[in-house]
Amino acid sequence: PDGPPYPEQDCPIHKAVTDGTPREGEEAFIRKDGHFFLVFLKVTPIHRAGQCVGAVVVFRDITSARHSELERERLLVRLNQVNGELQRFAEITAHHLQEPVRRLGSFVDLALWQSGQETPRSKQEQGFALSYIKDEALRLRNLIRDVQLYLAAGEKSSGDAPVAADRVLERIRQDHAASLLEHCATITATPLPDVPLDEGRLYQIFRILLDNALHYHDGQHPLHVHISAEEAEDCTILRFADNGPGIPPDYRQRVFRVFEKLGRTKDVGRTGVGLAIVRRIMESVGGRAYIEETSGG
Repeated sequence: PDGPPYPEQDCPIHKAVTDGTPREGEEAFIRKDGHFFLVFLKVTPIHRAGQCVGAVVVFRDITSARHSELERERLLVRLNQVNGELQRFAEITAHHLQEPVRRLGSFVDLALWQSGQETPRSKQEQGFALSYIKDEALRLRNLIRDVQLYLAAGEKSSGDAPVAADRVLERIRQDHAASLLEHCATITATPLPDVPLDEGRLYQIFRILLDNALHYHDGQHPLHVHISAEEAEDCTILRFADNGPGIPPDYRQRVFRVFEKLGRTKDVGRTGVGLAIVRRIMESVGGRAYIEETSGG
């Protein structure tokens, strides 16, 4: 190097020669190109006639090894974080699965009891019980579906080939044509780029966000969904905007948690897992999901 990254008196080699004391440890030096590199340094002073006349200095470049160690530590932290999230997810899921199962059992018992009665009212109540059983079974099916999607959302893509987002959007338009017509909704989009995400999970992102827009639309005006993209230096930004009621600022982080709901009337029957799936998919490819205010809602 042209010189140490500190004054000469602070150089470990200079200190070892000056005071005659062996030294060893990690030190940082600067290469001629200005980049730091880490070394394991061992300095053994040479004494002659009671005087330190020099030193044997051993360098070992440990830059790559330290980077690997830091990456390992980062992965361990992430692994512990994911394990903690999955444990909490399993506990909360067990709680949410118990409720519809308990209700199904109760209304099955009620329907069986009413089937033995002959009064007109009992027949009416039996129909109500069977309708409730159907609703709870549908809710349970949706809950299990979203649990499976959440667990799969963290998996790495099966291939590295970018996926055409325009093609995925066209599938969404075709598969949801009936719902869009029912809600008098329209989808517009700018040309979308290829994105480094497998087609199945990109489809789930579009499906979940469109489903939320359709479900929470207030119906006072036609629903309009606009999808756009922006190529940044090291990422692609996809924006999914609609003219719906929006989400209050205090809830814009909370809604990405599993089973988190805002307490609205329209939340009844919803699983509360959809946006958590979106967040988990984005984090699996080093991205993130967030909510921001737009002029339309």
